[in-house]
Amino acid sequence: MTIRRAARGLLALAIFLVTTLVASPPGRAQDTVPVTLTLVSQTPWNTSKDPVLDIVIRADNGGTDPVGDLTLGVTIGSPVRSRTAYETSLTAGPELPIFAVTPHERGTLEGGGTRRFRASVDLSTIGGISPTDSLVYPMRIDLRSGGLQVAVLDTAAIFLVRKPEVPLLISTTIELTAPTAFDPDGLLVDRDFEASVGPNGSLSAEVAAIGRLVSAQQLSPVDLAIQPSLLDQLARMADGYQRADGSEVPRGADGAARAASLIADLKEAVSSPLVHVTAMPFSAPGIPSLIASGLSTDLATQQALGRETVRDVLGLDPESDVVRPPGGALDDAAVSVLAALGASTILGNADTVERPPQPNEFAPPPTAVLAAGGQTVDVVLPDPGTQALLSRTGFLDDPVRAAQAMLGELATIWREQPVPSSPRGVSVLLPAGSPARWWGAFLGRLTSAPFLRPVAASDLVRQIPPPVAPSAIVSPSSERFSRTYVEEIKRARRDLLAFRSMLVEPTPLPDRLGRGLLYAESASYLDNEFAGRAWIDHVRQVTHDVFSRAVPDTSQVFTFLSETASIPLRMGDPGTLPIRFTLQLRSNRFRFPGGDQQVVTLSHPNQIVTFDATALASGQGTIQVVLRAPSGRAIRQTTLTVRSRSVNRIALLVTTAAALVLVGLWSRRLFKRPTT
Repeated sequence: MTIRRAARGLLALAIFLVTTLVASPPGRAQDTVPVTLTLVSQTPWNTSKDPVLDIVIRADNGGTDPVGDLTLGVTIGSPVRSRTAYETSLTAGPELPIFAVTPHERGTLEGGGTRRFRASVDLSTIGGISPTDSLVYPMRIDLRSGGLQVAVLDTAAIFLVRKPEVPLLISTTIELTAPTAFDPDGLLVDRDFEASVGPNGSLSAEVAAIGRLVSAQQLSPVDLAIQPSLLDQLARMADGYQRADGSEVPRGADGAARAASLIADLKEAVSSPLVHVTAMPFSAPGIPSLIASGLSTDLATQQALGRETVRDVLGLDPESDVVRPPGGALDDAAVSVLAALGASTILGNADTVERPPQPNEFAPPPTAVLAAGGQTVDVVLPDPGTQALLSRTGFLDDPVRAAQAMLGELATIWREQPVPSSPRGVSVLLPAGSPARWWGAFLGRLTSAPFLRPVAASDLVRQIPPPVAPSAIVSPSSERFSRTYVEEIKRARRDLLAFRSMLVEPTPLPDRLGRGLLYAESASYLDNEFAGRAWIDHVRQVTHDVFSRAVPDTSQVFTFLSETASIPLRMGDPGTLPIRFTLQLRSNRFRFPGGDQQVVTLSHPNQIVTFDATALASGQGTIQVVLRAPSGRAIRQTTLTVRSRSVNRIALLVTTAAALVLVGLWSRRLFKRPTT
C-alpha cells in the first residue's frame, strides 16, 4: 500500500511538472495569439455508474494568422475542500494535478475562424479520484500550438460516489426586470429592450428556460420577482408600437408579435404552482428613496398598481407575503412600511445584514430577522460566495462555464456538511439581463442536481428558522430625489387630480398619465433626474393644454350702457374630451344678481356662458374670471375689462341728497343774522 501511494505521488508530481513546464502560467495565454475558449457543453456531474466526463469547447481565433500544430490539454487537479480553494481554482487552475492529457488535434484554427474540440475522460480510471467521497475537482482546458499554451478555460468536475443522503436546501429568486424602454409619448427609445424580446434575447431566454422546465415537468420551486412596468411595456409592444426614428411595428408583426409571444410563454410558465410570483412596486422605485423624499403615500399606489398589472397581464394574483424590494434597497422605514403592507418575508441581498463568520469558512445562514416599527419580518439572504461569482467581470460571458462554476460552488457548500445534524441551505439571486444560454444551462443544473433540493423562499424560512435576535441593516439606502424634483411630481399630481375630476366621459388618459408619474419615481432616475422629468413634464403639458383650452376669450372690452347688463363669455375649444368645471366671476365694482359662478360642461368650441352683472360705479373696472376644477383646484384665471357709462340710481339719489344737505348748510351760513 505504501509503495502504491508513493507511485501515485510520483505520478502526480510528474503530471504537475509537465503541465507547469510546458504551459505558460496558469490562467494566462500567449498575448500574441488572440484565441479564446468557450465551454459549449460539459457533463454537470458524474457518478460511479456514469463516470465519463464529456466536454465540448469552442475556440475562436480573433487574429488574422492561422494557428496550427494544435493540442487540447485537459488537466484535473486534486479535490478542493474549501470555498476559498475552489474559487481560487476558477482563475488559477488546479493547484496539484492528478490527471493530464494533451491529445493532438488535426488541422489548424484559421484566422478569424472558429473550431469545436471534444474531449472525454473516464473519471473512474483516474487514481486521484476518491472512490469513497463525493468531491469537487478543479479542471483546466487549454489549447496549445507547438506546445505553447494559447488559451485556457477553468471549470470544475463533480464526482458523486453515492446518492447524497441530505441534499442542500436552495432557494432561488429570479428577477424579471428591464429598464424603461418607452418615452412619455409612447415611442420605443431603447432598441436593446426590443432585442431582448427577440429569439435570442435575454428576456426571451429567461422566460423560455422556465417554460421548458415547466413543460418537461422538471421545474423545482423558484421565486419569480417581476417588475410590473416590464409587463406594461410588453403589453404596449404587443399592441403595435412606433420607434423613436418614426418606423412603425404593427400588431402581429416583428417585435409586436415577439412581445405577444413572450407574454403567452410567461403566462404558461407562471401557471405552474412551483413558480411563486411576487410583484415589485410598479416602476421598481427605491422604497427608502420614496419614503425619505416625502413620497411615502405613493408606495401603496405603486404596490397596488404593480399587483394589478401582474393580474391583468398574466392572469394571476401575485403573493403578498413575500416581497422583493427593487434592487434590494432597504432601511428601517422601508421594512416598517413593507410589514404594514402585509409582507412577512423579504427577499434581500447578500449584504443586507452582517452574518457571523462560520467555522471553517462554511456558508453563512441564509435567513435573518429584521425589526422596525414594532414589527418583525424574516429576510432571505443570498449566499455571498455565489453572488460574488455572478458579479465578477466577464463571468457570464461564457454562460455554460458560468453555470458549471456556480454548480461547483454549490457542491462545495454541500460538501462542507454532507450529513448535517439540522437542515442546511443557501439562497441565490439571479438578476435579469444575463446571457441567453446562461438561463437554460444553470436552471437545468439547479433543478436536477442530486445534492440540491430547491425550495421556495417561504419554505426555506420555515425549515431554517432565522435567529430570534433581530439583525441590523448594514448599509441602509440613503438615496433620495431632490426637493425640487419631488415638488414637481406633487404639483403634476395635483394637476392630474384636477384634470381627472373635470372629465365627463370615461377615458384611459388620466390612468396613463398617472402611470407616467409612477415611472418618474423609478430608482433608475435617482441619479438622472433630467431623464425622469420628461414624465413629469409630459403630464403637466397634457393637463395644462386642457386647462388652457377651457379659458374664455376675455380680450373684448364690454361696455355697460345701463346699470345692469349681461356679460356673454365665449369659451374655448375642449378638443375631443368634454370637460366640466366651475366658472367664477369676482369684482368689487360689480355684483352678480344671478350668482357669481356657474358649472359649465364644455363639449364643443365657442360655447357662450352668460352672467348678469350690475355696475356699482361708472367708469372702467375689471372682473377676475376663475376656472375651478370639481376637485376644488383653481386651474386658470384671467381678467375681463368692463366700462360702465350708466349712472346707478341709488348712488345718484344718495349723491343728490348729500348735495342738498350741503347746500342747505351753506345757505344758513350765508343768511345768518348778525348778533348784537
